[in-house]
Amino acid sequence: MHATQSHGTSPTCAEAYRRGFEIIRQALGPDRHLQDCGPGPVTVGLLDSMRIELDQNYGFRRQAWKQYFLEPSSSAPAMARRYYFHRRTWINDADHVCLNLLSLSQAQAAASLIALSGGNVISGDRLPDLDPTRLEILRKVFPSFGQAARPVDLFDADRPSMFALTIRKPWGEWTVVGCFNASERETLERVLPMHRLWLAPSRTYLAYDFWNESLYGEVTGELRVNVPPAAVLLLALHEKKDVPQVLSTDRHVLQGAWELEGVVWEAPSRTLSGVSLGPEGSAHNVIVHLPQPVPWKQGGPFLFHDFPGYTLKLLSDRLLRVRVRFERGDRVTWQVPMPQFLR
Repeated sequence: MHATQSHGTSPTCAEAYRRGFEIIRQALGPDRHLQDCGPGPVTVGLLDSMRIELDQNYGFRRQAWKQYFLEPSSSAPAMARRYYFHRRTWINDADHVCLNLLSLSQAQAAASLIALSGGNVISGDRLPDLDPTRLEILRKVFPSFGQAARPVDLFDADRPSMFALTIRKPWGEWTVVGCFNASERETLERVLPMHRLWLAPSRTYLAYDFWNESLYGEVTGELRVNVPPAAVLLLALHEKKDVPQVLSTDRHVLQGAWELEGVVWEAPSRTLSGVSLGPEGSAHNVIVHLPQPVPWKQGGPFLFHDFPGYTLKLLSDRLLRVRVRFERGDRVTWQVPMPQFLR
């Protein structure tokens, strides 16, 4: 590939820039990742990924939060305005994940935002300096899923605050919605018709709150959210069924996109079965919604149901936790036999 030179004796700045990238690309070869942090349209076809927001040194907490949310050139607005470039011209890079200077709610918001971009996910912290809680937040955004969430309110404000990503698997479909509150003082209250999330207004959805590990509620027609200052409400929305169904996991912010290989309801035996994936020596939780409430019985014979590789535990009359342990490999098959819980 050769740069097109303008008429005259000297190349334009754009021609010189592209020619430099041509040389770099040729030297690297096709099997190396090349990222641009400049005028991306000039280097389309040569680069692999593109830094899409203002790149700066955020050395204080206020600057770190501003980098992600507070200005029109911050990560969230840039991600909203450039989501359609992703995987068409290049892979979007909405910034590093830097959690060290942020509060816990801010860290959850920043990590969720970069994960929803679908692009490069790179830690920008000195990992030995991260405390266990922030390190766990970081773990929940790796790896990148590769698909970009769409900005729900792109044309409503200069700084969009809501993103939605529909995840489709052979065994199921759900939508992850991120509602971000950039204000450090005021609570964000929003009412959004379901069609704005590309969901059917006439259907009922179960909403699960990822970071608070709780059932947010049933949603029909419109989604009402209240987001505390400098925080995120990250919901998984599943169309409600009359059989047990997986709502979430605590392994990844996309709640099943990576760590679930398959889930199936077996009507004859009234058993929900699934296959979870994870590194050997690790563990994670799968959250199952039950269509009928299971009453609490004082002095009941079982608080836990233990099986090889996993344990079942009722969290409430409608939620059940599958604790999956990868003790002898990276793949565990589990089952939730409903007759055992409805005796």
